[in-house]
Amino acid sequence: MGRFVGMSGRAWIYDESQRIGDGGMGVVFSGSAEDGSSVAVKRVELPGTGEEAQRRRDREMEIGALLASRHAAEELEHVLVALDHAVVDDALLIVMPMADYSLSKAMKQKALNNSDCVEVLLHVVQGLEELHSLGILHRDLKADNVLNIGSRWVLADFGLARDTARGTATYTFTGWGTAAYVAPELWEGQSASVKSDLYALGVLAYEICTGRRPFPGPGDSDYRRQHLTEDPPDLGSLVPPWLSSLIWRLLRKEPARRPQDARAVLETLQARIGPLTPALERLAEKVQAAEHQRLRAEAEHAQEESQEQAGHDLLRQAYADLDLILEETGEMARAVLPELTVGSSGWATFWLLAPGGRIDFEGWWELDVIPGDTMVTAGSIFFHKIAALNVRVPRANIVCENKSDGRIAWHLLQFESRPSVHYSKGPKDRPHGFPEEVFMAERRQMLSPNASWESPSWYMTKKELDSNLILELLGDLVNL
Repeated sequence: MGRFVGMSGRAWIYDESQRIGDGGMGVVFSGSAEDGSSVAVKRVELPGTGEEAQRRRDREMEIGALLASRHAAEELEHVLVALDHAVVDDALLIVMPMADYSLSKAMKQKALNNSDCVEVLLHVVQGLEELHSLGILHRDLKADNVLNIGSRWVLADFGLARDTARGTATYTFTGWGTAAYVAPELWEGQSASVKSDLYALGVLAYEICTGRRPFPGPGDSDYRRQHLTEDPPDLGSLVPPWLSSLIWRLLRKEPARRPQDARAVLETLQARIGPLTPALERLAEKVQAAEHQRLRAEAEHAQEESQEQAGHDLLRQAYADLDLILEETGEMARAVLPELTVGSSGWATFWLLAPGGRIDFEGWWELDVIPGDTMVTAGSIFFHKIAALNVRVPRANIVCENKSDGRIAWHLLQFESRPSVHYSKGPKDRPHGFPEEVFMAERRQMLSPNASWESPSWYMTKKELDSNLILELLGDLVNL
């Protein structure tokens, strides 16, 4: 048993063996007042006496004090207001009213009908509106943090909350909430806002109406991809069209396309209570279909942008890897070729300059990749003798490909003509590479040499590109 005296002067008791939940940055225990009435006590561990620990103490207490002052002046009906608090050793103890059960527990026990869903959402949105009117963001809205006390649903747990008036300059606790509810803009590093709370409300509303979340995860990388680029599944015919339309608006990827604030959502809910006329039902169905279509188009656009960005990032990684291989080769080769220089004339063009000759590595742009091909990019390797720098015949090809383990690797490809076959794709007297248009025309045969009845007119040698292989190329250049 733990006994402490709060800032109000009242004494409280909590039982550390009666853990009733996790409260964001702390743990919640069953407790009681001196008169025996039940309360909940959240304990936030704040080890140390440094500035950060003191800020965290002050932050939780500031928000509690702000809510308490508002509660005293004007009733807060849908926000859980602390009864008292105290700092004991390295812990902040917050006394709260004891809830009957959480929304997550209620949903596990039984499916909610449409009337229940609307009632819960009304209370939750009223709670958000009360918080936002005080300039406080919740930042961790989820079913576990919606509690039932008597006949009311209230918002609880402000361990991640932030006073919006302080902007991004204020100190915030680590993280931005629970991954299943985190808005797309937060995954991209933007600041939390009223709109990110509304997105979490959309996820919660979807969950209340269907019994499942729109994005299943399960890992953080899965949640990030889903929130940023995927269209949530259809809500189904059992959810009223007007409610579906509201949820789709809350789940828009772009914050500006969500409702203006919690008050706007509350007004929409209040206006829809009661039966609609047949004409309004038909209009609501059309609005729902339009909102869902816009949401799908937005998700598709976001996915295209994400894929395009991922492609650019992969290309940058590929050429950064090639640059590193060439730099390492230069360092090794200077032991016997001190005059060797390594350079670049563009992010996809590199060269090695040795006495009497040069090797160019030139990447290609905008390749039309064959479906199923693992190629990231490709290019040519040219040999030049100083006396004939304008004569450029590909000596080999380079290709960067995705590996089965998720990494990428460069390979060197060389081709030789088959004997007794008409051959016009390169010199017959030595291994060589293909120009870009020939390479792409022959790519299917490189991937599946036995897939066609027509055998290629060349043999291909493929080796992983590394410093030792480039040293061999340097030796070939010197011997030309």
